[in-house]
This record gives sequence, structure tokens and C-alpha cells, in this order.
Amino acid sequence: MNFSDYKKRLDEHSPFIEALHEKWIFDIDLFEQYLADCRGLIRLIKREGPSSQTKELVCQIIDIFEYTLLTFFYHLKENDLSTIKNYEELVEKDYFETLEYGIRQLSKELIMAI
Repeated sequence: MNFSDYKKRLDEHSPFIEALHEKWIFDIDLFEQYLADCRGLIRLIKREGPSSQTKELVCQIIDIFEYTLLTFFYHLKENDLSTIKNYEELVEKDYFETLEYGIRQLSKELIMAI
């Protein structure tokens, strides 16, 4: 894939973010695909070098990671109306370690790549 392909898959309107923002569902499969696309972008940047476009896309990805973590924070906040409908399923699957590691590790790798 080239940069345009990754841009299309990783921009702020990705299916993962739409599910979280519009439907209040954390879709594990879409999130895993998002992380895989981030890894592909890292390989592309290492192969072709960073550009202003890749730097902008990395900033968008970091913003999406931040939004994801804030959504979980707001879900747990007592008087907040936001919710994650499948939160209990995520707890049962013990998915939060994967979520935290994925976001932390990929954020570091994305920043180091640019």
C-alpha cells in the first residue's frame, strides 16, 4: 500500500472511530484493524521516510488514540452521560491491557518514525 491508501484507512473517519463515536460501541475487530494499519504506516514511513503528509496523519492518529482513552475515562466518570455499550464484554475479555499496550506502543513507534 502507498501513503494514499493508509491515509484513506487511517483518517479521522475510520470505521473504528465511527462505531465508538456514533454507536458507542468499542469494536475490537475494527480497532485491531486500525492498529494493523498503523503498523503498516510505520513500515511505509521507515521505508520511504517521513513527509509533511505522514507527520500530519500521525498527529491525527495520536488524536484518535487520545479520543479513545477519553471515551473510556468518560464512561467511568460517575455523572457523565456517555457510555460504551459493550464495556462489560471488554472487561470479560480482559481487553484493556491489549488496548493500553497497543496505544502506548504504537504512539511511541509512530512518533519515532517521523
